[in-house]
Order: sequence, then C-alpha cells, then structure tokens
Amino acid sequence: LFFKRKLIHFRNRIWDSNIKNSKTIKDSLSSIVSMNTKKIFVKMDIETAEYRVLDSLFKTKETIVGMVIEFHKLDEYTSEFNRIIDLALKSFYIVHIHGNNYSKTFLKNNFPTTVEITFMNKNFIKHPIKDSKKKYPVNDLDQANRFSKPDHKLIF
Repeated sequence: LFFKRKLIHFRNRIWDSNIKNSKTIKDSLSSIVSMNTKKIFVKMDIETAEYRVLDSLFKTKETIVGMVIEFHKLDEYTSEFNRIIDLALKSFYIVHIHGNNYSKTFLKNNFPTTVEITFMNKNFIKHPIKDSKKKYPVNDLDQANRFSKPDHKLIF
C-alpha cells in the first residue's frame, strides 16, 4: 500500500521564509520527520514558487523517496528550471513527465511552458535504469489537465 498510515495535510504556504501562514521546506520536513516518518513523497504545485524553494528541498533529500513537481512558466524561468533540473539529477532520476495543456507552448518546438515531472530518489532504485521508449503522454496513465483541449505530445 502506498499510504499505510493516516495522512496529515499541512495547510501552509511553502515559501523561503516563515512569514504569515508560510513555512520553509526545512521546517515542513522537520515537522514530518518529527512524527517518526522515514520516507517522504513530495507533491508540489506552487505556481512558480518552486524556483524559490527547491534548493532547500534537495538539501534534505535523504528522506525523500520521490517527488512530483509542476514547473510553471518555463519560458520565463528557463535558466532557473535548467539549474533546478541539474541539481535534482544529482540525487534523483526523472521517471515521468507530462505537459500541462493549460499552458502555452514554445513556438519553435511546441513544448509546453508548464510540465509535471516525477522524480525518484536514486538510493531507492535497486535495478538498472534504461531510457524510456514511451511516447508522451502515456495512454492509460496521463490525462489532459484541460479536457476541452488535446494533451501535449512531448517530443525529445
């Protein structure tokens, strides 16, 4: 079973400080670890704030089994996105990607400006890794974010 225990949802804005109703990644993970949690799966959709908080997330990577992160506005945050991906790949594998069809696309290659990426911690993978031969989106796994538009086909 994916969830063996009761789930706890923290209703705080994840940010780079603890102002108002905000919490840092470090403080959020400390709260979770203090409950004797050994493995954490992170789901993050925080509307461009990911670029402000992910550095601190990767500093606490030992307890993180995997992550699904939605990266927004790749056209505006290209260098930040590339830096974060380079940092992530030191400890995590990218195991899935899906283009958010609510977003616009880069005109030159029709790649979406918002993508959802799933990462798995390299320490939890015990078998050899091989490049995916799948076509994205993956049938019976992915679904369009906006049902009135076709899903983005990702070409690498």
